[in-house]
Amino acid sequence: MSEQGYEIQKGRTYTPSIEDQRWLDDFNDLLKSQGISRNALTSKCLEIGVRYLKNGYAEDNNGLYLGLNNLRLTRSEIDFLKSEQGQKVIGNIMIYKDKNSRE
Repeated sequence: MSEQGYEIQKGRTYTPSIEDQRWLDDFNDLLKSQGISRNALTSKCLEIGVRYLKNGYAEDNNGLYLGLNNLRLTRSEIDFLKSEQGQKVIGNIMIYKDKNSRE
């Protein structure tokens, strides 16, 4: 592996840049709420982020992460999709799709 990449059990130093610090408060809030180490949360974020960037989606035990940028959703549409009701609608669509694809 090159000096620029990562290897299992080989430490690397990471220093957040001053220019892109918008995510720091969110990360620190998440760190407090997750009850895991900074390294564990960093690994989790990197794992989800890399899979998402590589494949256009990622999933873990907490859910499925999809890129919907091309849909140009409004804030209210995004809020609906994140709501319990929106999740039920999506689930019903998938059940309907699956049922019809078998026929």
